Amino acid sequence: MKLIYKLSFLVLLTGFSLQTSNAQVTMERRIEGGDGIFHLQEVQTILTSKDDTIKVMTVLPERMRPKGYGDIVLKKDDEILMVNAKRVKTVQEFEELYNALEIGGTLKMGIRRKGDLMIESFKKIDPEDMPAGAHIMIRTDASGEEGDHGGGMIRAFTMGGGDSGDMRPWFGTGLILGEEEGTLKVMRIMEGMTGALGKADIKEGDEIKSLNGQEVETLDKFFEMYEKLDTGSKVEIEYARAGKKMQAAFEKPNMQGKMMLRRN
Repeated sequence: MKLIYKLSFLVLLTGFSLQTSNAQVTMERRIEGGDGIFHLQEVQTILTSKDDTIKVMTVLPERMRPKGYGDIVLKKDDEILMVNAKRVKTVQEFEELYNALEIGGTLKMGIRRKGDLMIESFKKIDPEDMPAGAHIMIRTDASGEEGDHGGGMIRAFTMGGGDSGDMRPWFGTGLILGEEEGTLKVMRIMEGMTGALGKADIKEGDEIKSLNGQEVETLDKFFEMYEKLDTGSKVEIEYARAGKKMQAAFEKPNMQGKMMLRRN
C-alpha cells in the first residue's frame, strides 16, 4: 500500500482577519511516500524527507522570522546533509538532533544546493522569543487512500506579527492577497507553492488591477470572478509595481486546498 502524507496548513488568525475575525483557513498539499515533516522555526522553513534525503519543502518570507535570523539563506529543494557534524537522512533524525540541542546552542547544517556544498548555522531559539502573530498548524496524516485521514502529527508555528486587514490565500498559486488602504495587493508569497504561475514576475506588494480584463478592487470581487473560471482556463491579471503596469498569464490550476471560515 502506498503511503501518502497529507500536509494541511491551518492558519489560525490572531493578527489579521479573513472576512471575519477569529477565522480559520485550511490549505492542503500531498507528498507521496514521504517520511513526514519538520518545521525549523528560527528560519520559518519546512523540511521533508524521502528516499534518505532531507529537503527544504517551503521557505516562508524572511519578515516572518524572529529578529536576528534574517540573514540565514535556505532555498526550496536545498538538501540537508549534516547537522552538527552528524549525517542525517530523515526528518526524524533531524528532529532528534534539534530537540537534543539546548536553547542558545548552535545548529550547524551542511547543505547541498544544485551540487554546491555550503554551511549555515544559527542558535536555537527559545519558543517564547518567537514573534507574536498568526499561527500556522501543520498536520501530517498518514493514509493509504485519499480521504482516509488516519490521525497523524500536529505541529504549530508562528506566521509573523504586524499584519492587519483582510487577507485570503489564492489556492494553487502560492499567493496570499489582501486589501490595504482600498487597494488589492499581493501580501505574501509562499515559496515553493507558486509553480502554477510559471515564469510570471509577481512580488509582494504588487497591486492587482484586473482579472481577465475586468477591473477588480476588492477580495470579494476578485475571488467571485476567479471561482467562476474552469480549471485549465486562461487567467490573465494586470498589476502594478511602483506605478508601472505589468501583466501575467497562466492556466487556472486544480484547487489543491479548501477554505473554512469559522466564528468562535
